[in-house]
Amino acid sequence: MRIKNKVDQFLSVSAEIKQLQKKQKELRELLLETMDDNDVQFISGSNGEGVVKSETVRWTLDTKAVREEMGDVWFDQRSNMTPVVSLRVSTGIKQAA
Repeated sequence: MRIKNKVDQFLSVSAEIKQLQKKQKELRELLLETMDDNDVQFISGSNGEGVVKSETVRWTLDTKAVREEMGDVWFDQRSNMTPVVSLRVSTGIKQAA
């Protein structure tokens, strides 16, 4: 039964994180709007720390287009693969009919 406690804790923390991320997104939008309205790049909090608005351009590679143009072998020889293990919150595993 101990493992069920760990699962319950994981689920609880996951739900908290999801709520915190939603709140963070709301606050982010509010702060960005305030910064834009006031033409500032930094807003200080009550303890001297604050938030800085930083803008940059992010480049991404269209891997599907590269694979189509250069071929699978060329693409695979120049790609790094990293194994990834993740846990997802789920209502259960669906059984095959």
